[in-house]
Amino acid sequence: MRYGIFNTDSYAARIYVYEADLPGIIHNRMLYYKGNYGFIYISFKPIDMLKVGLKYSVVNRDTLLLKKLGCQIDLRL
Repeated sequence: MRYGIFNTDSYAARIYVYEADLPGIIHNRMLYYKGNYGFIYISFKPIDMLKVGLKYSVVNRDTLLLKKLGCQIDLRL
């Protein structure tokens, strides 16, 4: 889980933030102007051969509200 607040003068002064993501995915988020962001990542194995990963992220910047939900299911046979 992560939460952050950002405030930059412009897009040229943006901040790059690495986010833990679902396995096999690399995510570098650009944050600029004024706002906040956060995400929750959960991974669990209900049984030995099954692994489930879930991620919910939110970015709130000026007039933009961006919400994303990701899911990955790995099955080993």
